[in-house]
Amino acid sequence: MKSFCLLALLFSLLGCKKETSVITETIYTDLSNKEVKYNQIQSVDINNDKIDDFYFVTSLIGGSDFGSTLFKIRPLLKNRLYIKYDEVKDYHVTPAFNKDDMINAKSENDFQWGTYSAVTVESLYTTSNDQTTWMGPWKQAQHKYLPVCVFKDNSYYYGWIELSVNEADEKIILHKAALRKIASKEIGAGQ
Repeated sequence: MKSFCLLALLFSLLGCKKETSVITETIYTDLSNKEVKYNQIQSVDINNDKIDDFYFVTSLIGGSDFGSTLFKIRPLLKNRLYIKYDEVKDYHVTPAFNKDDMINAKSENDFQWGTYSAVTVESLYTTSNDQTTWMGPWKQAQHKYLPVCVFKDNSYYYGWIELSVNEADEKIILHKAALRKIASKEIGAGQ
């Protein structure tokens, strides 16, 4: 009976394997609800190495009967954004991911990873009679995820920045961010 118990204990110990936790594979950063408003810059150091990885900025474009505030993200160094060219708007845009959407090397729906100097997240149009309209994939976005890719030590790391659009106060709110510690490993938005 003792040998049977020892044999059962041995098999149960051999059957155990150490699971790697998603939490230990990911760097999480609280962005403290930083606000991106007209004429303000917010930086994001997503991998906590004391070097900014992305800037959120605004820019104005206009004509005689309208004006537009473009809320943009600017990747620094060799960092990348998931983007596509919008022919109607004549600039690059980035998608709003839902929780658990996978962020990886794949290109889908005409989106691809790129290193453009600035990519529009959302646009606020103002007409000559001061009426405003938000346009873009982030319109009314609440706690959606912007896919990002950070270049470090000759490798790319996938991550996300959680943000919301506050239309009433004309701003974007940066909630938190995450980045995989393992190069080229996919990450689920919000995970």
